[in-house]
Formats: sequence, structure tokens, C-alpha cells
Amino acid sequence: MTGRRTSTSLLALGSLVLAFLLTGVAAPSRAADTGNADPQTGRIVSAAPAAFTPNVMDGAVHAMTRVGNTIIVGGTFTRVRNAGSSVDIPRANLFAFNATTGQVSTTFAPNPNGLVYALQPAADGQSVYIGGAFDHATSGGVSIVASRLYEASVATGNRVAAFQPGTFDGQVRDMSVTGNRLWVAGKFTYVQGRPSRGLATVDAITGARDPYYASVLAGVHNGGVTNVQKIATDPTDSKLVAIGNFDTVDGQKRHQFAVFDISGGTAATLSNYYTTQYETPCSSSFETYMTDVEFSPDGTFFIVSTTGAYGGFSGSMAGTSGCDLVARFETNAGGLNVRPTWTAYTGGDTTWTVEVTSDVVYTGGHMRWQNNPTRGDAAGDGAVSRPGIAALDVVNGMPYQWNPTRTLGAGVRALVATPDGLFVGSDTDTFAGQTHRKVAFVPLASGKTLPLRQDASLPGDVFRVVSGGSQLVRQSFDGTTAGAPVNAPNGPGWGTAVGAFMINGDLYTAYSNRTLTKSTFDGTTYGPASLVDTADQLVTENAWHNTDIPALTSLFYYRGWIYFTESGSTTLFRRAFEGESGVVGQQFFTTPSVTGVSYSTMRGAFVANGNLYFAGSNGSLSRATWGGNGAVAGTATTIAPSGSGWSSRAMFLYQGPPIPPPVKVPPTASFTVSCVQLTCSFDATASTDTDGTITGYAWAFGDGATDTTSGATVSHTYASAGAVTASLTVTDNDGLTDATTRTARPATAAPTISVVGAASTAGNRTSHTTAIPGGVQQGDLLLAFFVANTTTPTYTAPAGWTEVENTAAGTKAVGRLYRRIATATDAGSPVTVTSSAFAKSVLSVVAYRGTDPSVPIADSSVEVQTSSGADHVTPSVNAPDGQGWLVSYWADKSSGTTSWTLPPGAVLRTTASGSPSGAISGVLADSDGPVAAGPQGGLTATANTSGSAAITFSVLIEP
Repeated sequence: MTGRRTSTSLLALGSLVLAFLLTGVAAPSRAADTGNADPQTGRIVSAAPAAFTPNVMDGAVHAMTRVGNTIIVGGTFTRVRNAGSSVDIPRANLFAFNATTGQVSTTFAPNPNGLVYALQPAADGQSVYIGGAFDHATSGGVSIVASRLYEASVATGNRVAAFQPGTFDGQVRDMSVTGNRLWVAGKFTYVQGRPSRGLATVDAITGARDPYYASVLAGVHNGGVTNVQKIATDPTDSKLVAIGNFDTVDGQKRHQFAVFDISGGTAATLSNYYTTQYETPCSSSFETYMTDVEFSPDGTFFIVSTTGAYGGFSGSMAGTSGCDLVARFETNAGGLNVRPTWTAYTGGDTTWTVEVTSDVVYTGGHMRWQNNPTRGDAAGDGAVSRPGIAALDVVNGMPYQWNPTRTLGAGVRALVATPDGLFVGSDTDTFAGQTHRKVAFVPLASGKTLPLRQDASLPGDVFRVVSGGSQLVRQSFDGTTAGAPVNAPNGPGWGTAVGAFMINGDLYTAYSNRTLTKSTFDGTTYGPASLVDTADQLVTENAWHNTDIPALTSLFYYRGWIYFTESGSTTLFRRAFEGESGVVGQQFFTTPSVTGVSYSTMRGAFVANGNLYFAGSNGSLSRATWGGNGAVAGTATTIAPSGSGWSSRAMFLYQGPPIPPPVKVPPTASFTVSCVQLTCSFDATASTDTDGTITGYAWAFGDGATDTTSGATVSHTYASAGAVTASLTVTDNDGLTDATTRTARPATAAPTISVVGAASTAGNRTSHTTAIPGGVQQGDLLLAFFVANTTTPTYTAPAGWTEVENTAAGTKAVGRLYRRIATATDAGSPVTVTSSAFAKSVLSVVAYRGTDPSVPIADSSVEVQTSSGADHVTPSVNAPDGQGWLVSYWADKSSGTTSWTLPPGAVLRTTASGSPSGAISGVLADSDGPVAAGPQGGLTATANTSGSAAITFSVLIEP
């Protein structure tokens, strides 16, 4: 671990200045922070190490710290090298290097004669306290007595003579500076000849014994001697946590763990703060299994790590075992049974050291996995691979994606987080697949920004799918009042969803097929979905996928945890969840139902603004105060009563980028008109508005008269006969409009259409000819339908005719529709379509009298069929006014069609069939009278044999 923050009052600073003046030594400048982990707020370091760090050629690194721009390294070794160099530099157990260039200091060479366990920056920003198992060191080129603790100048390596800590009769394992006081922890019994077992305080300037700490530690965990392995002090110098091999403090039970109040000016006192977490026996191989403790940069919590071998399934799943564990404790907690906020188990592997930044707990040791409480020395359900080093989320203990990996050895024993990155010290030579002997550095600049931590809040938008439904709906909600539900895009579909929640614009959806997926969602558009299965890559998280997800009745996320209820259970369950890495926690915890909140009837829920909002199976919506891991008893209030329809198969509060306002869609104006002599009826009920309602209908009848009050249906009587253009403008509730027109035909007598005659021919030819009926008069409407069995030739329209429709059924057939207004000389004359090569065809001509010569065809359409079949359907056309006739034509490509069965209401006018194989057969019919206004067509005629292709036409002609 690194040392802790140093802060000094003005009075203490004045005393220090006076002491230095009396001894003739210049007073040191004070540093605002010494030995602290840099907060690195919102960031995680890169997994790729920098190339500049020096190499430690033998032994192991046990301690590191930073003073100014110098990194000091302690441990047990004899030689080091600069990066890229093959030249050994003799350094016994201690050396320093430039934090930017990596170059080993040529002047800092204290060479203590024993293992260096601890390094702590001094408050002057120029020197470092050195603790360990040595009794001599080098200063000024000569050997000096240094009984396990002394202070050295970082620039020269020489001993700071003013600091005289005397003799420690055992190893110094850790240190921390608070004000002008140096806390020293270790495996000693006497300090300066006075009893002080495992923990002591000395003056940080002179080294003189400081009576501030006078408590007595006694007892052991599992043999050995009473000692303190590690200590940590918070940034305000008010709390000190000590861990190690002891059982009591001042006669009070404090097994391996004690918290002291160090805010008082005269003496440290034992705090009313204890946990039974570390009373677990663990392996008998360890005198103590406590390995490290660190405070967060803001001092609100501290992290404790342990060794001890696998602590068993029950204790690890419940979070009560103290073995091979990293755990978070809240500083402001209290009492004699404080429980950790979270527990992270490796599955029986040691974590030696932790470094805590604002958002990351870096852990080092010889662990192989994280999220592994279910098995010892093997990957259990949900385990993720993190060899030798890992980064955990401070909120829930779940591993981030960060996974450089390293060769294990005994493990990482030193981590130092600086404003530039993370320094790592260990006993092995490979880090992230590269050679970095015992020392590595991973920079912060090339790391990444971590996802924002933000709670969902109201007012906002609630998305939900009603129980048993499949349509996602969106409702605005302010915590009391909900807006009207509107349909939202369904994206991949919600019919099999069993729960959903959002984090920072990502939508997580659980499905009845036992999966959890992730996709971006901006309130309208879904990104590609991916499985959330990080914790399944080694061993499937069986209970989560096969027990929890299929039984979900509600699912929501809050501050690093997913909460859920299950069918048939009165319990609220929770698992840790790391959105950055997609790791679902293997441990799960429960909270029972409380007064006013029954988790057995919950059907959708979310947390916002300190409240739990939840729907009941009876359709109600309620609110209760959120108490951390569940609702607070007796705080529930009903927002919407039973029967309000809130019961949901999936419910989530939107958390993402602002949802753009919906694009307002204009209405669509549509109407029909039918006339009985001079009175015409107009009907606009077919007008639509997809995102609202139509609020106004404005009619203009074409004769100067208007109507804005009658609504969707209106009748108007014209003064005289003749075709007129009527118009309609509709307005919707958003003020948007649309307009359309139709031709009305008021008349003094009912208009009529009659059939003059029809004719057809079929054959294999290049000149496709038939005759215009003999009774045709000037002004009659002529329609010619042409279908041929090949697309290869070029087809030329008959002279004087206008092409109306042109289509092809793949490569199997072509179809054309032509029209012409007859002249006085057309009766009996030929109609010819020519082709550039032979083609089998049918050409049919029909003549109608009484059509409007200016707009004879109101609508037409053609349909193709390329699959085999005997049934052929005409396309749909629109009849505008109830006065027009529907003309229908069917043709198929077949070797045997010789007859047709027409649909009811269709009157045969002409038919023809060719032969043999691949010939065209065609039949023409009409309605023999007016058809109703609106869609017409869709008529099925059946050939007597199955054809390989078909082309059909619908034509609406008007009087």
C-alpha cells in the first residue's frame, strides 16, 4: 500500500519551524498530500504498459511510493537495469527512478541490508520514510545503524539526521503520516525500549517516541506474535484502520481488525466500530490472513483485502467469509457488527494489495479470477478471468473490463496511483504479454473514461409493456401524475420480454428465453442488440439464467445493483451488475417484503428521487421510500388505484439522451363523391391522422360555395349540370393540414355508360391485330388489352393510341393497356400491336359509350403473378363517386387454358385462347353498371388449368 495524507495545523507547523531553527537545519516545505492515491476521477488506466520503466533483475518488489517526480521502490533484490539496457546497477533492496523517464537515480542508493516492507513520503516533499527488516543502511558512503526505520533524502539517499526513531525490535510493515506524527505498524514489541506491540507513534520530524497512541493489542488469530500488518488513515486524519494478527484492543474484541479515532489532540481512542467478518478461521496455514487496507480519496469508505484460501460456498455466497476477499466498508458506519457494503471473492487466491481511486479499486496478488464465490481453486459459475491484477468498481466490487494479465508468482504487492497512471510492483517479469521485470507502469492518458454515475430522476418518461402484451408504450411521469400513454417503436419486439432497465442510454432487456441483452436506445431508435454474457464465458451463471430470469416479475437497476422480484416469492432479490463490463454478480442477496410493499405482487418497478415506484398485479401504481436495498416499511402511498392498467411485463424509467419531440405527421385528406342528378353527397370519413385527430373539414364545391361546419359528410345541390372540381382541406389537432380534390358530376338526368362491343384475337405472330367493334361512334372510349408470352421482342403500340399501363411478369410475359377516343371512321378498323419477333399473344378491344371524354379513366392498375396457379386476382383501384364502371381483364400463360370462371358481378365481354404450350389466354369483363365509391377490384377469376404466369388489369371508367 502507499502511505496516507499528511496535514498539519498552523500551530504544529510553527513548532516544526522552531525545532529546525534550534537544530540549525532548514525547515522543510510542507506538502498538501503525501503518499495518497491520486483520485483519477472518472478514469481507468490503460491495460498497455509504458516502455520506460526499469527492470528489477532478481528478488521481488514489496513497496513503492512517489515523492515529487521520483518513484521509490523497496523489497528484496540486488540489481536493477534501466529500460533497454543490459547493464546491471547494484541496488540492495531499495532504489529510485524518475517517474517520467524511468531512469534509475544514480544518487539514491541507501542499500539497506534487509527487506524493505514499507515506504512513506515525508511532509517536506523531499524525503521518504523507509521501514522493513534491516538494521543497517548506507548514508554518505558509509554504513549506518538503521533499526528497521529511518528517513532518507530522495535526492541523495542520505539519512535525514534529524529523524532518530531509535530501535524497533521487529519488522516495520507499514507507516502513515498525520500532521507531525508518524504511525508505524509491524511485528515489533518494543519501540525505543518501551512496550508498544504492533503499533506505535513517533514524532515525524525528530523520531522521538510519541505517547499519542497508547492502546494495547493482544492475542493472535492463529499463532505467531501479535502484530499489525497494515494501517490506513483517512484524508481528514480522523480515522485509522489497523489490520493484522491480534484479537483484542484494550481488552475489547477486535479480531484482526480495529478502527481508532485519531481526531483528538491528546490521545487516540478505540472506535465503536468492529466487524465479525474476520473472525472466520480460514486456512490454518496463516497466522493472519489480513493483507492490506486503503481509504478512498474522499475518505468515505475503505477497502480491506485478505488471503486465507477458499472460505466455502455458504460463507462466500453470503459475503460473511473473510477468506481471500476484497471488501468495502463505510467510514461513517458504527457498532460492533458492521457489515461490508460488498464482498468480492477470488475463489481461493490471495489479494496482497489494493489501491483505491475515486472510481476504481485496483487489486494485485496471485488471484486468477474475480466474481468467483462458488468454488475454490477453480472457476465457478459467473467467474471472470483476471490473472494477477484487476480493477473493481468501487460501487459494487464487480470487475471492470480492464484485464492486462500478468504472470502470477507470489503476486503484486505494491500499487501506486499517480496523476499520470498506475505503478505496479511484483515478483514476476511479464505484464500484459510484455517483459517488465518486477515494475510496470500503465498510463492514465491512454486509458478510458468510465461511464457516468447518475441516478434516474423524475420528471421523465416511463416505458412499459402491459402484462401479457407486446406493445411498448411511453408515458411522461413526474412522480405523481402520468401523461397519456402513446405507442413507442417496438424495435426487436417486447412480446417475450420479462424485464428491462436503462443505464446511460443503454437498454438492458431480459427475455423468457433466459437471456439478457444490451442495445442503445434513444427513446425512438434501437441499436444492435448484444448478449450480456461476460460472466458466462468460463462457466455459465446457471442460477441467473435458469432460475432468476424465467421467473422475473419485475427488474430494475440502482447504483451498481440489479433488483428483481420473482413469481411465487415474497422477496426482493439483488445482484451486483457492472454495465461497463457486462458482469452480473454471482452472489445474490434478499430483502423481505415490508408493510405496504408486497414483492410477491410487484409487476414492474424503478427507483428515482429516493423513491421506489412499483406497479401491482392489480394494475395499481404506488410509491414508497427507498431504503438502500428495499422499500421502507409503512411509507407506501397509492398513485393510481387498482384497475389503472399499470401492471407490466417490463417497465423502465428512460435514462439516455433527450428524446426529440415526435415529428408531427400531417393528416391525409380523402373523400368520395356521388351525385343523384344535381345533388351530390361528399364523404370524408376515410381521412386519417396517424398521430392525433382531425379537427376540421373545409369543403369547396367548385361552384363558389363552401362549408366549414358540417364535418366529414356533407351534401350540396348544384344549380346546373356539368363536371366540377370539388376540394377538401382537413386540419388535425396539431394545426397541420392536407387537401385533395375530386370531380363531381351533377346532372339533370342520371349519367349512363353503355357497352358498344368487344373483340379478341390470339396467335403466334409479329403483327398482333384485332378489329374495333362495328358500332363504334365518335367520342366512344376504346380500351385495348395486350398480353404476350415473352419479354424478348420490342413491342410497338398501335398508331393513335395512348399507353396507360406497361408491365412484365419477370421474363415470362408482358402486358400493356392502351386507350383511344374514337373518331367517326374508327368503326371496324384494325388495331395492331407489332413485335420485333414472334410472340404468342392475346389482344382484346372493348368500346364504351357515355364516358367523360375529358377524364374517361378515373383510375387503373395492373398486377403480375410469376408463380404457378389457376386463380388470378385483379389489382385494386379507387372509385371516386359511385358512378363509374369497373373493367377487369385476366390473362395467363398456359398450355391448356381454354375457359374461365368469372367472379360474381363480372359480366363477360370477350375472351380468346391460344395454343399450344406457352400460349396466352385472356378474358375481359366489366361490372355492367356503377360500382360503389371507394376501393374496387381484387376480383378472382379461375382458369380451367394452372398457368405459369399471369397479368391482370383493373380500370375504373367514369360517365
